[in-house]
Amino acid sequence: MVKLLKRETKQLQADQKQKYRDQKNASDSDNPPWERRKLEVRLAETEKVVREKNDHIEQLLRDCRAMEQENQQCNSQIQQLTQQFNECTQQLQMATHNYETLEENFKGRKSFKGFTND
Repeated sequence: MVKLLKRETKQLQADQKQKYRDQKNASDSDNPPWERRKLEVRLAETEKVVREKNDHIEQLLRDCRAMEQENQQCNSQIQQLTQQFNECTQQLQMATHNYETLEENFKGRKSFKGFTND
């Protein structure tokens, strides 16, 4: 969208320059006053459109920069959350292993007590 607006702006600027050249090439005596006024109005309208397009492009660029910054922050948060998840997964694996070890030891002691009480 930004590229399209830039292209339109460049085209408008080129048109504006061409109209200016055309107007400049035509001497004041060749054009009646109403034609000169018409050209001045068209030139002013074109300049206004170009300014509006440039303002719109600048706003889009600011929005893009803000979105890029937000994207970087999100990527950073994703990395942190992934790291925390991996750490939690390791802790869970270790806790599961410890639980299984304790459970085996407990079963072994229970069977040993049963063996000695006979």
